[in-house]
Parts: sequence; structure tokens; C-alpha cells
Amino acid sequence: MNSLFNLSPAHLGNINVEQSVEIFRDLLWCHARKHGVPITKVHITSRVTVRDGGVDAKIDDDITGVPEELL
Repeated sequence: MNSLFNLSPAHLGNINVEQSVEIFRDLLWCHARKHGVPITKVHITSRVTVRDGGVDAKIDDDITGVPEELL
């Protein structure tokens, strides 16, 4: 049985863009929850081909005290 923690390079090489975004989203949500940030305040776009100045994820501005490394 595979988990996120025992993926081989071959598995990682076969992940498509949508799966990559889903994995990143889940990891970011876990990290946010660890710091007491509701996942409803964390936004990750799946529109990776849209020109947005490089913003792929953000935390709502009304959240304070979040460690810089969260995003």
C-alpha cells in the first residue's frame, strides 16, 4: 500500500497538474489546521494556466498571527 510518504520518483513523475494541485491543497490545509487557521480561509486555485501574477494560494486578510512559512 502506498502513501504520500513512500511515493517513488516514478509515481511523482506520473502525477498530472490537477493531481499536483490537489496534493498541494491538502498539504496546505493540513498545515493551516495545525496553526488554527480554518481551511475556509485558505484558497488554492486550480486554474493554473490563468495569468494571475503568480498567486496560486492565499490566506484571507482577516487571519492574523499566521507563521510566514505557512505560504
